[in-house]
Amino acid sequence: MIARAAFVVVLLVGSVRAETHRIAIVVGHNTGDREHPLRYAEEDAGKLARALLEVGGVGRDDLFLLQGKPLARLHDALNKVRDRVTEWHRQPDRVVFLFYYSGHSDGTALELAHERVVFGELRQLITGTGADVRVTVIDACKSGALVSAKGGERGQPYHIRLDDDLLSHGEALLTSSAADELALESSEIGASYFTHHFISGLRGAADASGDKLVTLYEAYRYAAAHTTSATAETTLGAQHPAYDYRLSGEGELVLADLQQNRTAWLVLPTGFERVLVVQPLQDQVIAEVPSGAVPRIAVAPGRYAVRGRRNGSWYAARVSVDASAPRVIAESEFVSAMSTPADTKGRLEVSREASPTTTPPLLTAAIGMRRPFLEALPAELAVRLTLSSARATSWMFSGDVSVGPAIGAAETLALVLAGYRIGVDRGPARLAIAIEAGGGWIEQSFDARSRGSVAGAVAVWLGIDIRVSPRLAVEVAGQLPLVYAGGTFALLPGTWVGIGMSL
Repeated sequence: MIARAAFVVVLLVGSVRAETHRIAIVVGHNTGDREHPLRYAEEDAGKLARALLEVGGVGRDDLFLLQGKPLARLHDALNKVRDRVTEWHRQPDRVVFLFYYSGHSDGTALELAHERVVFGELRQLITGTGADVRVTVIDACKSGALVSAKGGERGQPYHIRLDDDLLSHGEALLTSSAADELALESSEIGASYFTHHFISGLRGAADASGDKLVTLYEAYRYAAAHTTSATAETTLGAQHPAYDYRLSGEGELVLADLQQNRTAWLVLPTGFERVLVVQPLQDQVIAEVPSGAVPRIAVAPGRYAVRGRRNGSWYAARVSVDASAPRVIAESEFVSAMSTPADTKGRLEVSREASPTTTPPLLTAAIGMRRPFLEALPAELAVRLTLSSARATSWMFSGDVSVGPAIGAAETLALVLAGYRIGVDRGPARLAIAIEAGGGWIEQSFDARSRGSVAGAVAVWLGIDIRVSPRLAVEVAGQLPLVYAGGTFALLPGTWVGIGMSL
């Protein structure tokens, strides 16, 4: 009898002390098996990861961010989640697991470059973690097939706070598009529409009740409504997010607590049709508040740019925010600004003005050194301008001039080259190799006598670009051209360092 009473006491004490843990895997992959690379899938993942750390109750050690990583890394992360859930269940604590993916999909599988995870396997892997509550968010073309395959339906709402004991279990699935729809990206916001509005909702725009808690239903309803309205005027038609809730319990699942772990508030003006909150260093939009949404966003302390649209024109302001008090932004702080067009996730979109949107080209200016045609001369100083498509695999055109003066001799070589580049994107980095061919002119002088001749060239070019913002990149490159001039062939290797800007 005493032993039974002691067991009951231990059980009750364990229940009282049980905690709710939150853990997340956030995956972004710009490349798929067939379609051209996306531009913002990996950035989407990074922005959601930041939001989960700041307002989502997920600790740094419990967040696995995979940007451009292979399938093996995803399996490793899922194994770590399963092990951590098993450990927490020994407490016995409860666990909420959030899985997010942004990238390519063909309607049957998620694509990580040339590797695939079919929808059925994905659901089994997520279920296999053993987490009490599992929330899956998929932002990909035709992702609604993951819902329609099981017949999505909304279950009864229930309540899980960030620090509550959980007596609930089940799963929720949110997708960015219907089973036969594309998921769209926008270069204006530097993100996919669905993830952009989902994150904005988590940061406070979806908090319609004003209780500073954003529930799963609030976040989905907000993201779905604004994704549909933002894409409705494109020629591809509106994008319709989907859901499948299979949950048991009471109340609502809270995804974001804007008080716990909150660091600072931005209170935005209400006289604009849309307001974007931007981190200036990365030139990255982290949240948007359209007209009618809650004009309050939770952010980390720091400096931000805020852009507002009114009557077809854009205005901008720069503000600082800290945790001491909400930063209320006045309309008088805004000055005139500009906007950018939009394109799609998975293929080219037609903009709202019904004019075709193309990927903007990249202009790169570089400086470097090149071996001279005349062996007696020292290395030549060289400058190079390159115009290329922003896509990793595409055409490129360049012009470069190298000058090598010395005592009693000098040389100037000018080349114009056209080439084709094959590249691979990995997060903000791009590695590419190209073959170039063209011609130009070489001028050489000896003891005040000069001669010039036509030059022909074929070259191998190898470079790496590091994207520092949506419009700027740093380039480091090497070139090995074989140049023919005056009846002589010569290899003239060179190296370059430059800055690229999207036009």
